[in-house]
Amino acid sequence: MEKERGKTFLLSSNIFDKVEKTCDRVGMIRSGRLIQEITVEEMRHSQFKTYKIGFADISGLKLARQSYPDADCREQQKQLIVSITDSEINHLLSVLSRCRLLYLREEKHTLEEYFMQFYGGNTND
Repeated sequence: MEKERGKTFLLSSNIFDKVEKTCDRVGMIRSGRLIQEITVEEMRHSQFKTYKIGFADISGLKLARQSYPDADCREQQKQLIVSITDSEINHLLSVLSRCRLLYLREEKHTLEEYFMQFYGGNTND
């Protein structure tokens, strides 16, 4: 109700799912300085995407793994988790066109994952 009246509230929290549900804009502060400001909507539509790919056989997984050696490879489940930018999607699809897939799913990034890009896992700053 207050939001519709144009009021601004400042909220400081490390409970990311609550911030994501409550706020329109998020500012990242490190060592007392604002290092990034983003709307929750911009974060949801980021150009950086992560895809979980399920392969019908291990040979397809190994073929894709050659193009994405840094991807998270889960051989037992015949899965590859690849993080790319939107501009790299054609290359990914070209590689996957040579494989038999069970599924290709985009994994949505959370505010916490976005936050960790700036902090590199270290939240003690």
